[in-house]
Amino acid sequence: SGALSNVIERRQKEDEEEMEGAALKIQAVHRGKQARKQLQERREMEAAAVKIQAVHRGKKAREVYEQEKAELNAAALKIQAVHRGKQTRQSVDKTRRVKAAFDAFDADGSGELEVDELREVMAHLGLELTKGEFDHYAAALMEDYDTDNSGSLDFWEFEKFYEQCLASDDLRAAYANELDAAVKGVVSGALSNVIERRQKEDEEEMEGAALKIQA
Repeated sequence: SGALSNVIERRQKEDEEEMEGAALKIQAVHRGKQARKQLQERREMEAAAVKIQAVHRGKKAREVYEQEKAELNAAALKIQAVHRGKQTRQSVDKTRRVKAAFDAFDADGSGELEVDELREVMAHLGLELTKGEFDHYAAALMEDYDTDNSGSLDFWEFEKFYEQCLASDDLRAAYANELDAAVKGVVSGALSNVIERRQKEDEEEMEGAALKIQA
């Protein structure tokens, strides 16, 4: 009976130890699962934090980019406005200069420059001309700028003439030389035609005289 009791106690003790060992294993496995779960959750939280930071940095970068873009656009608009204003002022100033010159040459205030009023224009070009020379030079100028063949220059025709011929010393000198060349070429050509015609008439007279003598 005592031996049987000992056997039973030992068996109970072994069972208890086995149960305690099994319990410890279960607890260890559970703790391992919890640790892995916590680690996974921490990694996921860190990844989410990194994503949030990246999104925030991207958002800030876009905001900075949009702000810089807006500032650049505003600066460009200001520059364009200043440039347009400068161009407008230059255009107004140029029109005023042309109008002042036109009014100065338009002695009778008719709103057009007649041929006789071009004498002052020629003087402004630095050309001092005789009456006969003036007629040729005025005709050449009108041929260049009297686009509607009215026999006078209106303001718009004069404006083109001013921009191309009167706006600076260099332009005035260049157009004066151009007029000289054109007029002298015409006069030279006309003189050659007169000489040729006179020679032809002389030859015809000589031929007529020779035929009379022969007859």
